[in-house]
Amino acid sequence: MEDATAARNEETVSWSKEYLDGFILDEAKLRRIVEVFQAFAAKKAFDCQLEFSVKRTDVEYTAPSVEAVLQDENLSTRRIKTVALKMVKRGEPYYSSPLECELQFNREPDYRKSIYISIKDKDRTWAYALTEELDTHVQRTLIRSRKGITSILGSSYLNDFVIPSLVLGICLLAARRLPIATARLGDLAIAHFVLLIFVLLLATFTAFWLGSSISIGRAVANLLKDDSAFYWGDERESYDRRRAFRQNMKWVVAVGFIVSLTAGVMTALFLTR
Repeated sequence: MEDATAARNEETVSWSKEYLDGFILDEAKLRRIVEVFQAFAAKKAFDCQLEFSVKRTDVEYTAPSVEAVLQDENLSTRRIKTVALKMVKRGEPYYSSPLECELQFNREPDYRKSIYISIKDKDRTWAYALTEELDTHVQRTLIRSRKGITSILGSSYLNDFVIPSLVLGICLLAARRLPIATARLGDLAIAHFVLLIFVLLLATFTAFWLGSSISIGRAVANLLKDDSAFYWGDERESYDRRRAFRQNMKWVVAVGFIVSLTAGVMTALFLTR
């Protein structure tokens, strides 16, 4: 999802664009974005300088070049959270420069926008062209939401209506047939086991009913979906491992759902006999 806005006053024109989807920023894509900034900087009548701001879990620092950013080991204990590219008129502070260009990649969990473009300049044509060119390259980094098992598991309809209704139905069915089933089983230990299953089902339903945030479907969806990544250094290997794990988990969830559904049907048939 993205949003674009433009504003103009007597001196400058401002363009901004934001994206809500996750991203995977690797070395090649970052270098191409830097080349775009450099190409547009060459079109200005004054000298421009490109700055890199990096925020990690342990420290924030300014890098003089893209090489310095890519040399960051990006370790799991010192993971990169934000990378921002800022272009201004050489020798001018960012917020007082007649030219302000920023492209920020952010994967902070409490930050709404994952990517943000902001361009301010007196040349409307130049600012608009740079925004569109950056948008083209940003689009290539996005992780597009696809209709699949993660979308289904994370949907509000499934978690807020379907699953609670199914659990409630199973609980009511179990409550209705529990005395008959217990009498047929005869064994007290087995009867206690059946009662325990009923209590667990009722507790599960209560959790779903009291708060949609307590949702197995959403938790599994968050576990399976791809997250944003700065794909260099140590994270490159760890991201590949996480992605392989998610692919395996999708098969586990699919098979587990089939097994659970089959067991539920068999249990319902047993209780209604």
